Amino acid sequence: MVALLQRCHASLVLALLVWSGSLQAADEFTILKKPIEIPERGRVMSYVLVTERGRFSFLPPPGWLAKNDPAEKSLSFTSTNLSTCIALKLFASADSQTSKLNTNQLHQLILDRYPDANVVRTFECYTSAERGFAFDLERLAQNKTRLTTRLAFVAFPEAVVEFSLTTSAKHFADQHFTFGNLLTSFQIEPTLAKE
Repeated sequence: MVALLQRCHASLVLALLVWSGSLQAADEFTILKKPIEIPERGRVMSYVLVTERGRFSFLPPPGWLAKNDPAEKSLSFTSTNLSTCIALKLFASADSQTSKLNTNQLHQLILDRYPDANVVRTFECYTSAERGFAFDLERLAQNKTRLTTRLAFVAFPEAVVEFSLTTSAKHFADQHFTFGNLLTSFQIEPTLAKE
């Protein structure tokens, strides 16, 4: 499973979404932790991702191990049993008009990145503020484990965010709720005025 997670992390740090130079890696990538109060759950820890273009907040999977890679502008979470990886990667928009995603370009991007994968499902997905597109892929890892990956792409005025869930096919259905919670909690935070 450790090799699976290393491959998951390696695939996340590939340069992606470079449509005609319209996207580039964000210059700043800092993760802050911020406690918030949720009436149904009590006090929980949220994450705030700070970039030069904006601030985004979300609820991480509770109890999962976090790994921040500022150089690659990515953040990954690994389940405690090491069977599942959830990650996000941010791409700053070169212009503020990059707000529409082209599903054909995304589909081609996925096929280029995972040439041996089979895209089994394409559908709309949602964060708390924006709509995007998601793709479910199935493929065989080098150790012949059947992997399933869900890739979700959401465009904000400030950036395009790629969310991914990778696990074995037998654990995939068990992780929909965890992945969905992170995705639907993801939102733009007001930017603090610089002093």
